[in-house]
Amino acid sequence: MANAATRSDIIKLVVMATGQAPGTTLLGELITAFDGGKSLAMIAADLTAAASFTAKYPVFATPEEFSTEFLTDILPGIDAAIIAEVVPVAVGILNSGGTRGDILLAASTFLAGLPTDDPILGTQAALFQNK
Repeated sequence: MANAATRSDIIKLVVMATGQAPGTTLLGELITAFDGGKSLAMIAADLTAAASFTAKYPVFATPEEFSTEFLTDILPGIDAAIIAEVVPVAVGILNSGGTRGDILLAASTFLAGLPTDDPILGTQAALFQNK
């Protein structure tokens, strides 16, 4: 059964994938899926396969295109030099068999755990943690 921490993780995945918190129906469906045996990675994969996600990040986008747009969106206001450093990491994950769901889960976990006083990404962490 999903505990409070797992529910929070699911909410963070939805926030990162959609830019907003899930409604009670979607949250209930995702918690039921988790309780039914889906992992957070599987839920992230489902979120990145959803029409709302693929409308913004088309499946035909190259790993470079997807990574650049997704990371720019989830790190608003970040310096282009930082984006240039992190895009190759995401591209490497995708090119080595990883999925967009893997990128979503890793990014969500990273920003959720990052101190808000981090000198480079603290502002972005605070924005994500407070959505």
